[in-house]
Amino acid sequence: MQDFKEQWQLEQPRDFGTILADAALLIYRNWQALLTALAFVTLPFIGLSFVIYFAFLANLSQEALLDIANEHILALVALMLIFVMATITSQLVAIAFVYTSKRLGLMKFEPIELWHTMRPKLSKLLAIYTLTWILPLTVIGLCALIIMVSKVVGVVLLIAAVIAFIWFTIGAMFAGYMGMESDLSPVDCIKKTLEMVNVQWWEAFGYVVLLSIVINAVHGVIFMPFTVLELIKNFSAISSGNAEGLQQTTLSLLSMFQSALFILFMCFTAICYNLKFYDLRENKHGYNILQKIDSIGSHLTKDEEL
Repeated sequence: MQDFKEQWQLEQPRDFGTILADAALLIYRNWQALLTALAFVTLPFIGLSFVIYFAFLANLSQEALLDIANEHILALVALMLIFVMATITSQLVAIAFVYTSKRLGLMKFEPIELWHTMRPKLSKLLAIYTLTWILPLTVIGLCALIIMVSKVVGVVLLIAAVIAFIWFTIGAMFAGYMGMESDLSPVDCIKKTLEMVNVQWWEAFGYVVLLSIVINAVHGVIFMPFTVLELIKNFSAISSGNAEGLQQTTLSLLSMFQSALFILFMCFTAICYNLKFYDLRENKHGYNILQKIDSIGSHLTKDEEL
């Protein structure tokens, strides 16, 4: 693994493995600041999800799950929204984390530096995430509801919306990093990012798919022992005829822990996307090209110069 040598060299292209290594190195050098910031913004969401789950869902039996009440449906929707918000906030922390490290030259920094970096851009970043994630998902949900009225029209619109969402998401998912780097408006950040990625869309798509496979594989391996233990416990309870003895609390705590760990993985993923953003930006726009031209021959001595 090549060290950063205490300086960012973002104009140099990096392969997939190098990006993973650089992201891990970046976290290793500033892990305390990152975990402190993540805990500050995600623990309230996780605590709220605990309250909702144990208030509405923890004590439901299998029969009750088949005849679930409206308040339980609202609780499930609330849990999904809380999880989405926790994921978004963790990604905002990751964006500020990379930009802070870039600004400070990878020196070790305190969590307060993340807040100073993110605070001026927070409203713009939230607007970008709303336009690039929440709004498109809402459109897909509306298309799904149309199926209840007109099945053929609804299915056609849903398929078209999903395809458009995939195309748009790959291009717009880097808009948050553009928002941190520039003073453009949220809409202009999305436009600039789409312009930057569209000419290299398949490269960005391949990177997203590959990174998702790696992250999900590691996440699954980590939770494999927990899953096996849960299956053994459930099988033993059913074999003994004591199916009612299955502990919902244990499963609930495990689910919450898995959600918290998933948020950490999403933060690492966002850091990898951020590093990829610089590579895509350099490939499309050739940033720093004038500096590169000016630096040609700067290492030569006077006797070597023409």
